[in-house]
Amino acid sequence: GTANAYNSIATLPQLADDDPHYLANATYERQHPECLTQNADGYKIADQKSAHWKARDLAAKAKGSDTPLFVTQGFVENNTKPEEMQEYV
Repeated sequence: GTANAYNSIATLPQLADDDPHYLANATYERQHPECLTQNADGYKIADQKSAHWKARDLAAKAKGSDTPLFVTQGFVENNTKPEEMQEYV
């Protein structure tokens, strides 16, 4: 599922020629292993008003912005749906 996919990507080894700033940020999960567990557990929360889901409410965060937005989430993935898309248009 989504949490496992993210956790797998977040823990991939970095490339030797990656930007130093990127390399430093890419070690976050090693320094904070609890994040992988919290991320996986959060997707089991059904309450959409929970802190976990509020932090991931992209539509609410975009409200009032006039920044152009290109969204693929929910359109190219089989495990997510384009919920709340009407709030962007």
